[in-house]
Amino acid sequence: MTGGARPRGRWRTSPVADTPSRSYVWDASILLGIAWHEPKASPTVLAALWGSTRHLLCAVNLAEVWSKIADNTDPDSPGRADAVQLVDAVTAQMAVVVFDRSLAAISADLRPATRHFPGMGLADRACLATALVYGLTVLTADREWANVDFPGLHVVLSTDDRPLSHAP
Repeated sequence: MTGGARPRGRWRTSPVADTPSRSYVWDASILLGIAWHEPKASPTVLAALWGSTRHLLCAVNLAEVWSKIADNTDPDSPGRADAVQLVDAVTAQMAVVVFDRSLAAISADLRPATRHFPGMGLADRACLATALVYGLTVLTADREWANVDFPGLHVVLSTDDRPLSHAP
């Protein structure tokens, strides 16, 4: 793809190194992977953070990350403190997008295309809506997103071993 054209038809998923953009809307799965030190969000994802020019995160996804950290750690545990510190460090480099009426409406429009995918909820649709509004690539660790049928989105998976900052 050249000249900033966006794909048509089915969502395009590709290895991260083949991304037409080095700007991303991050799904909560990426931040949770970083918080839990999971391989799906390892150095490959951090390379994207430092090598890319623009990163967005919908406020709904940030709330999901904080909620999952609260659900899965004790309030005074070192694990919670570590997860919070990592998420704070990463999100300090991003723009957090307010979930407004426009994003809410687009998220609702995505519901029919995502309804039959297990685990795809409001926060996921908020992430996708943010990518549509800003015309950016979605970065996720959720493989099922490769099968959603909705025009105009480019989705890349963080699980590829190649660096995200690699130029296409």
